Amino acid sequence: INYLEVHPNGRCLLIHARDSTLRVLDLRILATKKYLGATNYREKIHSTITPCGTFLFSGSEDGVAYVWNAETGDQVAKYPDLSYTSPLRDVAFHPHEHIVAFCAFGESQPVLVYIYDHKVAQLEAETVKDFSGPLSSSVSKRTEVHGSFDFCI
Repeated sequence: INYLEVHPNGRCLLIHARDSTLRVLDLRILATKKYLGATNYREKIHSTITPCGTFLFSGSEDGVAYVWNAETGDQVAKYPDLSYTSPLRDVAFHPHEHIVAFCAFGESQPVLVYIYDHKVAQLEAETVKDFSGPLSSSVSKRTEVHGSFDFCI
Protein backbone atom coordinates (compact mmCIF):
# COMPACT_ATOMS: atom_id res chain seq x y z
CA ILE A 1 0.00 0.00 0.00
CA ASN A 2 1.35 3.39 -1.04
CA TYR A 3 -1.10 5.73 0.61
CA LEU A 4 -4.25 5.92 2.76
CA GLU A 5 -6.59 8.90 3.10
CA VAL A 6 -9.87 9.27 4.94
CA HIS A 7 -12.69 10.74 2.83
CA PRO A 8 -13.82 14.21 4.02
CA ASN A 9 -17.16 12.70 5.13
CA GLY A 10 -15.30 10.28 7.42
CA ARG A 11 -17.20 7.26 6.11
CA CYS A 12 -14.77 6.05 3.44
CA LEU A 13 -11.07 5.28 3.11
CA LEU A 14 -9.01 5.82 -0.08
CA ILE A 15 -6.46 3.03 -0.55
CA HIS A 16 -3.71 3.47 -3.13
CA ALA A 17 -1.82 0.21 -3.74
CA ARG A 18 0.91 -0.86 -6.17
CA ASP A 19 -1.41 -2.92 -8.36
CA SER A 20 -2.54 0.05 -10.51
CA THR A 21 -5.91 0.12 -8.75
CA LEU A 22 -7.25 2.77 -6.39
CA ARG A 23 -9.94 1.61 -4.02
CA VAL A 24 -12.40 3.40 -1.80
CA LEU A 25 -13.57 1.32 1.14
CA ASP A 26 -16.94 2.19 2.63
CA LEU A 27 -16.15 1.83 6.33
CA ARG A 28 -19.80 1.29 7.28
CA ILE A 29 -20.45 -1.79 5.14
CA LEU A 30 -16.85 -2.75 4.20
CA ALA A 31 -17.58 -2.63 0.46
CA THR A 32 -14.96 -1.38 -2.01
CA LYS A 33 -15.17 0.48 -5.29
CA LYS A 34 -12.26 0.27 -7.77
CA TYR A 35 -10.82 3.03 -9.96
CA LEU A 36 -8.66 1.98 -12.92
CA GLY A 37 -6.46 3.89 -15.36
CA ALA A 38 -3.37 5.13 -13.52
CA THR A 39 -0.29 2.92 -13.72
CA ASN A 40 1.44 2.01 -10.45
CA TYR A 41 3.52 -1.14 -10.01
CA ARG A 42 6.95 0.07 -8.81
CA GLU A 43 6.96 3.65 -7.52
CA LYS A 44 5.54 5.27 -4.39
CA ILE A 45 2.65 7.18 -5.99
CA HIS A 46 0.02 9.12 -4.05
CA SER A 47 -3.58 9.94 -4.76
CA THR A 48 -6.02 12.26 -3.04
CA ILE A 49 -9.68 13.08 -2.60
CA THR A 50 -10.80 16.62 -3.36
CA PRO A 51 -11.83 18.57 -0.23
CA CYS A 52 -15.50 18.32 -1.22
CA GLY A 53 -15.15 14.55 -1.65
CA THR A 54 -16.47 14.52 -5.21
CA PHE A 55 -13.33 13.50 -7.13
CA LEU A 56 -10.22 11.35 -6.81
CA PHE A 57 -6.92 12.56 -8.29
CA SER A 58 -3.94 10.28 -8.77
CA GLY A 59 -0.43 10.44 -10.08
CA SER A 60 0.88 7.66 -12.30
CA GLU A 61 4.13 6.08 -13.43
CA ASP A 62 3.44 7.42 -16.94
CA GLY A 63 3.71 11.04 -15.67
CA VAL A 64 0.00 11.70 -16.20
CA ALA A 65 -2.61 12.86 -13.66
CA TYR A 66 -5.90 10.93 -13.62
CA VAL A 67 -9.27 12.03 -12.19
CA TRP A 68 -12.35 9.96 -11.35
CA ASN A 69 -15.80 10.82 -10.08
CA ALA A 70 -15.72 9.28 -6.59
CA GLU A 71 -19.41 8.37 -6.64
CA THR A 72 -19.70 6.78 -10.09
CA GLY A 73 -16.13 5.52 -10.56
CA ASP A 74 -16.01 7.07 -14.05
CA GLN A 75 -12.70 8.52 -15.21
CA VAL A 76 -13.58 12.15 -15.94
CA ALA A 77 -10.19 13.64 -16.85
CA LYS A 78 -6.65 12.77 -17.79
CA TYR A 79 -3.85 15.36 -17.87
CA PRO A 80 -1.03 14.18 -20.16
CA ASP A 81 0.21 17.73 -20.88
CA LEU A 82 1.87 18.26 -17.48
CA SER A 83 5.26 17.57 -19.16
CA TYR A 84 6.62 15.16 -16.57
CA THR A 85 9.25 12.76 -17.87
CA SER A 86 9.23 10.69 -14.69
CA PRO A 87 6.39 9.30 -12.56
CA LEU A 88 3.93 11.86 -11.22
CA ARG A 89 4.35 11.05 -7.52
CA ASP A 90 1.96 13.30 -5.65
CA VAL A 91 -1.16 15.42 -5.98
CA ALA A 92 -2.32 17.82 -3.27
CA PHE A 93 -5.35 20.08 -2.93
CA HIS A 94 -5.67 23.24 -0.89
CA PRO A 95 -8.34 22.56 1.76
CA HIS A 96 -10.36 25.74 1.05
CA GLU A 97 -9.23 27.28 -2.25
CA HIS A 98 -9.39 25.92 -5.80
CA ILE A 99 -5.68 25.14 -5.96
CA VAL A 100 -4.07 21.82 -6.90
CA ALA A 101 -0.36 20.93 -7.00
CA PHE A 102 1.43 18.13 -8.84
CA CYS A 103 5.01 16.91 -8.43
CA ALA A 104 7.38 14.30 -9.79
CA PHE A 105 10.72 13.18 -8.41
CA GLY A 106 13.82 13.81 -10.41
CA GLU A 107 16.12 16.41 -11.81
CA SER A 108 14.30 19.22 -13.65
CA GLN A 109 10.85 18.01 -12.54
CA PRO A 110 8.94 21.11 -11.38
CA VAL A 111 6.18 21.37 -8.83
CA LEU A 112 3.17 22.53 -10.87
CA VAL A 113 0.49 24.57 -9.13
CA TYR A 114 -2.83 25.35 -10.80
CA ILE A 115 -5.31 27.89 -9.53
CA TYR A 116 -8.81 27.62 -10.92
CA ASP A 117 -10.30 30.95 -12.01
CA HIS A 118 -13.93 30.64 -13.12
CA LYS A 119 -13.79 33.82 -15.26
CA VAL A 120 -10.69 32.64 -17.15
CA ALA A 121 -12.26 29.21 -17.72
CA GLN A 122 -15.40 30.80 -19.16
CA LEU A 123 -13.34 32.96 -21.54
CA GLU A 124 -11.30 29.94 -22.66
CA ALA A 125 -14.48 27.91 -23.20
CA GLU A 126 -15.92 30.70 -25.35
CA THR A 127 -12.68 30.87 -27.34
CA VAL A 128 -12.86 27.14 -28.05
CA LYS A 129 -16.45 27.49 -29.27
CA ASP A 130 -15.41 30.28 -31.66
CA PHE A 131 -12.59 28.27 -33.27
CA SER A 132 -13.07 25.76 -36.01
CA GLY A 133 -10.57 23.77 -38.00
CA PRO A 134 -7.14 22.42 -37.01
CA LEU A 135 -6.49 24.93 -34.22
CA SER A 136 -9.53 23.87 -32.20
CA SER A 137 -7.92 20.62 -31.01
CA SER A 138 -4.82 22.36 -29.62
CA VAL A 139 -6.89 25.05 -27.91
CA SER A 140 -9.18 22.47 -26.41
CA LYS A 141 -6.24 20.57 -24.87
CA ARG A 142 -4.95 23.73 -23.23
CA THR A 143 -8.41 24.53 -21.91
CA GLU A 144 -8.73 21.06 -20.43
CA VAL A 145 -5.68 21.58 -18.24
CA HIS A 146 -6.62 25.05 -17.01
CA GLY A 147 -10.38 25.05 -17.15
CA SER A 148 -11.42 21.72 -15.73
CA PHE A 149 -10.16 22.10 -12.19
CA ASP A 150 -13.68 23.31 -11.36
CA PHE A 151 -14.34 20.20 -9.30
CA CYS A 152 -15.89 21.47 -6.08
CA ILE A 153 -17.58 24.73 -6.97
